Order: sequence, then C-alpha cells, then structure tokens
Amino acid sequence: MKLGIAQKLALGILIPLILVLSGIGVLLGIQISGTVEQMMTENLTAQAESGAQQVNAFLKQYYGIVDTMICSPAISNLAADQAKTSLDGSAYFSGMLNELKEIQQRYQGTVLGVWFADIGLQELVYSDNSRFTSADMDFSTREWYIRSQQEQKAIVTGAYIDVATQKLVISIAGPIMSNNRMIGVVGLDVSTEQLSNSLSSIQVGETGYITLIDSSNMIIYHPDSSVVGTTIEEAQYSDNMKQALLNRNSVKGLSYTRQNTSYYGSTATLDDIDYEVLGVLPSEEYNSHVSSTVRVIVISFVICAILLAIIVTLLAISIIRPLKRLGKVADRL
Repeated sequence: MKLGIAQKLALGILIPLILVLSGIGVLLGIQISGTVEQMMTENLTAQAESGAQQVNAFLKQYYGIVDTMICSPAISNLAADQAKTSLDGSAYFSGMLNELKEIQQRYQGTVLGVWFADIGLQELVYSDNSRFTSADMDFSTREWYIRSQQEQKAIVTGAYIDVATQKLVISIAGPIMSNNRMIGVVGLDVSTEQLSNSLSSIQVGETGYITLIDSSNMIIYHPDSSVVGTTIEEAQYSDNMKQALLNRNSVKGLSYTRQNTSYYGSTATLDDIDYEVLGVLPSEEYNSHVSSTVRVIVISFVICAILLAIIVTLLAISIIRPLKRLGKVADRL
C-alpha cells in the first residue's frame, strides 16, 4: 500500500504518541484501580467499626444499670445477710424485689428479665418473683456465673433463646463481692431486637450489610433471618474467613465465599466482650467500582486517540498542501 506524505507524517507522529499514551493509560489504570480498591476496603472497614461502636453504645447503658444494682444497698445487704435461710426469709428481700421491679418497668420492652442470684443459697429470683434453685439449674455451669467469678466485673454473655419469650437475648451480669469472694450475681436479660434494628440501619455500599457474632461464635445479627442463631461453621464461610472469625483476627477487605457466593469482608473486634462485627460487601459491587473506573480510563483513552488522530491528520494536511502547490509551481517553471 502506497502512502502519501501526509499519511506518513500523520502515522509517524500518531504511532509513537499512541504507544506512549497506552503505557501511561496502563500505569494510570493500575494505580487508580489500586486506589479505588483501597478506598472500598477502608469504607468497608469503617462501616464494620461503626457497627462495633453501635454495639458498645447499646451495651454501655446496661452495664451502667448492672453496676448500679451491684452497689445498691437493698441488693448487696441481701447478698451479705448470712442469717437468711431463704431469700424471702431475709428482711432485705422486699426492698431488693421492689428494686428489680422498678428496673424492669423502666426498661420494659428491651429488658425481658431482671434477676438476682444468691450464691450461698443457690437460688435465683426474677423481678416477677419467679424462682429457680439448684434443682432447676446448675449455677456453676452458667456462663454468667463462670465469667463473673473469673473476671469480677460486669460481663456480657453469648446469645441464647429465652424460654419464656422465645426471643434471642443476651445477659449482662455482674458479681457482688465480699472479702474477694462472690456472694451474689445480678443481671439483665436483654432482647437483641433493638440492637439488630440499629445494625440494620448501617449502609455498607448499596447491597452490603453488617454481621454480629457473639462470644460463643453464634451469629446474633444478619439481614437473612435464617442465618441468625447459627454458628460460624454452620454459616458455611470459606476457610480463610472462618479462621479469621474464630481466631478474632483483624482483616480488611478479605475476599471469601459463603454458600458459593463471593464477598469482601472487614472485621472489628470488641475485645472486652469477645464479640465481633463483620462488614460485608458482595464481590459484584466491590469489583464493579474498579471495573467502572477502568472502563472510564479506556473510553477516555479511545476518545483522546481519535481526537489526536483527527488533529494530527489535519495538521499534516495543512503542512503538505502548500508543499504540493509549491511542487506544481516548480513543475511549471
């Protein structure tokens, strides 16, 4: 194919320029894609940490109530009454029961039960005066008993189904101590519904969500209600995410699968209560931001190349045209 001077000139300019632009475009694409991925990961991590803060804020008020109950004279005097042979046989019982009832009424709807357990008598009483003894439950096997005795401060248990209401609840409990010995435990049974509603309001991208896992590795909150109440193993997380959750490892933008669907996840651990929040974003949405960025770069490059080709061609023609006229004049001469 024979090319004219204008075409040769245009190609001589265009080919090196397009090669240079292609190299710059590839480098920019890699750099910008990495930046977009980093931004998506940071946003995902921020939402997980936001979920952890909401869980802390939710529990903080109930920690305060338990601490107040521990310091209450009516309750502590009952626990320390060594002369009692039963709870209602103590002169402090009615005052303690009234205090439990007052707390129950004040937080009705969220607090499903307020209770006091006497360690010496192995007897537990609720605000409605319902009783449980060692014949009904073995205190020494209960999480609230074991952890209150070990940690000697207010604790949060793992979630469980409340027998009376059939709702998923957690217990916030604290020990009453005397001479470095636990003589009683007070606690609240709190419904997780309000906490779930709070976590459901956190927007992770357009299709992402928050997952809350308790100290026993049970999923307390998930937008799919069928997953709530299952363990990490039962939820079918891929091994990399399962191990990260079980070991309470901090991960950011970890690619994993669950039930054959790909996701990216970031975790935030609440060390004091051994709970974990997982921020989740489907891979399709996560990758769409990267691919859309690359697509914009490619389209911009193509448009620039076309405009550059037009401009160079016009310039070549404008340069060659007078030369052609000059050649014709020379021929006539």
